[in-house]
Amino acid sequence: TRKNVILLSPVMKIPPEVEKDMAVLDWDLPQRDEIRGLLDDICKDYVGTEHIGDAATEEGRRHLVDAALGLTLLEARNAYQKSIVSPKKRLDVVTVLSEKKHIIRKSGILEYYEAQEGLDDVGGLRPGIPV
Repeated sequence: TRKNVILLSPVMKIPPEVEKDMAVLDWDLPQRDEIRGLLDDICKDYVGTEHIGDAATEEGRRHLVDAALGLTLLEARNAYQKSIVSPKKRLDVVTVLSEKKHIIRKSGILEYYEAQEGLDDVGGLRPGIPV
Protein backbone atom coordinates (compact mmCIF):
# COMPACT_ATOMS: atom_id res chain seq x y z
CA THR A 1 0.00 0.00 0.00
CA ARG A 2 1.06 3.58 -0.54
CA LYS A 3 1.44 5.36 2.74
CA ASN A 4 3.29 8.51 3.72
CA VAL A 5 4.88 9.29 7.02
CA ILE A 6 5.49 12.88 8.00
CA LEU A 7 8.11 13.61 10.64
CA LEU A 8 8.40 17.08 12.13
CA SER A 9 11.49 18.10 14.04
CA PRO A 10 13.49 21.24 14.69
CA VAL A 11 16.68 19.17 14.43
CA MET A 12 17.35 17.03 11.39
CA LYS A 13 18.67 13.60 12.40
CA ILE A 14 17.88 11.15 9.63
CA PRO A 15 18.82 7.50 10.15
CA PRO A 16 21.11 6.31 7.31
CA GLU A 17 18.76 3.39 6.59
CA VAL A 18 15.99 5.71 5.34
CA GLU A 19 18.03 8.69 4.21
CA LYS A 20 17.58 8.00 0.48
CA ASP A 21 13.85 7.40 0.81
CA MET A 22 13.09 10.73 2.49
CA ALA A 23 12.31 14.17 1.18
CA VAL A 24 13.29 17.05 3.44
CA LEU A 25 11.19 20.21 3.47
CA ASP A 26 12.41 23.29 5.27
CA TRP A 27 9.85 25.64 6.79
CA ASP A 28 10.66 29.28 7.32
CA LEU A 29 10.42 30.75 10.77
CA PRO A 30 7.46 33.07 11.34
CA GLN A 31 7.78 36.67 10.20
CA ARG A 32 6.95 39.76 12.24
CA ASP A 33 3.31 39.85 11.12
CA GLU A 34 2.72 36.24 12.20
CA ILE A 35 4.32 36.81 15.59
CA ARG A 36 2.36 40.07 15.95
CA GLY A 37 -0.86 38.14 15.25
CA LEU A 38 0.07 35.62 17.93
CA LEU A 39 0.85 38.39 20.41
CA ASP A 40 -2.44 40.15 19.61
CA ASP A 41 -4.34 36.90 20.23
CA ILE A 42 -2.64 36.47 23.59
CA CYS A 43 -3.27 40.09 24.53
CA LYS A 44 -7.03 39.69 23.89
CA ASP A 45 -7.18 37.46 26.96
CA TYR A 46 -5.47 40.06 29.17
CA VAL A 47 -6.89 43.42 28.01
CA GLY A 48 -7.54 45.67 30.98
CA THR A 49 -5.41 43.63 33.40
CA GLU A 50 -1.98 44.18 34.86
CA HIS A 51 -0.78 41.12 32.91
CA ILE A 52 -0.70 43.13 29.66
CA GLY A 53 2.60 44.70 30.79
CA ASP A 54 4.86 45.86 27.94
CA ALA A 55 2.12 45.10 25.38
CA ALA A 56 0.05 48.04 26.65
CA THR A 57 1.75 50.37 24.15
CA GLU A 58 2.47 50.02 20.44
CA GLU A 59 6.21 50.44 21.07
CA GLY A 60 6.08 47.74 23.76
CA ARG A 61 4.33 45.34 21.39
CA ARG A 62 6.95 46.04 18.73
CA HIS A 63 9.69 45.19 21.24
CA LEU A 64 7.88 42.00 22.28
CA VAL A 65 7.61 40.94 18.63
CA ASP A 66 11.31 41.70 18.02
CA ALA A 67 12.23 39.69 21.13
CA ALA A 68 10.45 36.62 19.71
CA LEU A 69 11.97 36.79 16.21
CA GLY A 70 13.86 33.60 15.39
CA LEU A 71 11.53 31.43 17.47
CA THR A 72 8.82 29.13 16.15
CA LEU A 73 5.23 30.18 16.87
CA LEU A 74 5.01 27.54 19.59
CA GLU A 75 8.25 28.75 21.20
CA ALA A 76 7.08 32.37 20.98
CA ARG A 77 3.71 31.48 22.56
CA ASN A 78 5.48 29.61 25.35
CA ALA A 79 7.85 32.55 25.94
CA TYR A 80 4.94 35.01 26.14
CA GLN A 81 2.96 32.73 28.44
CA LYS A 82 6.01 32.13 30.61
CA SER A 83 6.42 35.88 31.06
CA ILE A 84 2.80 36.10 32.25
CA VAL A 85 3.28 33.37 34.87
CA SER A 86 6.74 34.58 35.92
CA PRO A 87 7.18 36.50 39.19
CA LYS A 88 6.50 39.77 37.32
CA LYS A 89 3.15 38.34 36.13
CA ARG A 90 3.04 40.42 32.95
CA LEU A 91 4.15 40.38 29.32
CA ASP A 92 7.76 41.43 29.64
CA VAL A 93 10.48 41.80 26.98
CA VAL A 94 13.25 40.85 29.42
CA THR A 95 11.55 37.56 30.29
CA VAL A 96 10.90 36.75 26.60
CA LEU A 97 14.57 37.40 25.75
CA SER A 98 15.64 35.27 28.71
CA GLU A 99 13.46 32.41 27.47
CA LYS A 100 14.92 32.85 23.97
CA LYS A 101 18.44 32.51 25.41
CA HIS A 102 17.32 29.37 27.24
CA ILE A 103 15.91 27.86 24.00
CA ILE A 104 19.18 28.63 22.18
CA ARG A 105 21.22 27.07 25.00
CA LYS A 106 19.04 23.92 24.95
CA SER A 107 19.66 23.41 21.23
CA GLY A 108 23.37 22.90 21.88
CA ILE A 109 24.11 24.26 18.41
CA LEU A 110 24.46 27.96 19.15
CA GLU A 111 25.62 30.09 22.03
CA TYR A 112 24.06 33.42 22.93
CA TYR A 113 26.33 36.30 23.86
CA GLU A 114 25.04 39.66 25.04
CA ALA A 115 26.53 42.58 23.14
CA GLN A 116 28.79 44.61 25.41
CA GLU A 117 29.56 47.26 22.81
CA GLY A 118 27.40 49.91 21.23
CA LEU A 119 27.59 51.73 17.91
CA ASP A 120 29.98 54.25 19.47
CA ASP A 121 32.54 51.43 19.79
CA VAL A 122 32.45 50.44 16.12
CA GLY A 123 35.14 51.37 13.61
CA GLY A 124 36.45 54.51 15.27
CA LEU A 125 33.06 56.23 15.41
CA ARG A 126 32.98 59.07 17.88
CA PRO A 127 29.95 59.63 20.11
CA GLY A 128 27.62 62.28 18.86
CA ILE A 129 28.84 62.25 15.24
CA PRO A 130 25.99 61.35 12.86
CA VAL A 131 26.64 58.34 10.64
